Amino acid sequence: MQFVEKDIEEVMQGKEFETLNDSQKEQVITELHNRWSDPGSEIVRQQKKGILGVTSRYVIVLGQQGSE
Repeated sequence: MQFVEKDIEEVMQGKEFETLNDSQKEQVITELHNRWSDPGSEIVRQQKKGILGVTSRYVIVLGQQGSE
């Protein structure tokens, strides 16, 4: 979980997702997807170990917020 939170904090740079325009929201979602899909990332390694299974959920939640 700490890796997910760290990535979100880095990508969001202290901003609130709800305050971003649609283009910025798409950039955030794309960046998180890229990070969480990279085979060399800690999140992917943890998922493979079965320790972390929440990254897809975060992308879906962010995507739903972005479509409001």
